[in-house]
Amino acid sequence: MMDDLRDYRFYEEDMTHPSGEAIDYIWEKFSDAYFNPSTISLMKKWQEVSAALHHRPFHPDNAAHKKFLIETLRKLEELQALIPVKEEIAYIQSQLPKTA
Repeated sequence: MMDDLRDYRFYEEDMTHPSGEAIDYIWEKFSDAYFNPSTISLMKKWQEVSAALHHRPFHPDNAAHKKFLIETLRKLEELQALIPVKEEIAYIQSQLPKTA
């Protein structure tokens, strides 16, 4: 951090701790140096799914939201072979409307 991010904008107001932007930069450099490409790919997929899981809809009964949930469920099922996502799948399935 001291070599690459010398500008004060990379520090919090206390001028001691790194800002969010600096943390993201450092994490990217660390990942590129120590993770293999498949791990980086998995992290990116998980980040996308994680954002979807934290999404709070304005209109949960909307057809577009149902499509969003189905797509998120599909992504979770793809990840299931690599990481444990049973709880996340159950959560998404509980959000989908029940069909008679």
